[in-house]
Amino acid sequence: MSAERIAGKPIEQWHKALPLIKEIIAGKEVFWTNPGYRSAGTAFKSRLMLRIRVV
Repeated sequence: MSAERIAGKPIEQWHKALPLIKEIIAGKEVFWTNPGYRSAGTAFKSRLMLRIRVV
């Protein structure tokens, strides 16, 4: 077991929870999508509609 820690947690715990962490630590370029966020197009339309209603 490694003695390396990030934010007090063993590095192995981070590797299990976040598979891309190895690439991030290595300084590699990574890309992922966050399913908790709306698409940019949907978000922009919502913001535009909010502006139209406010004005």
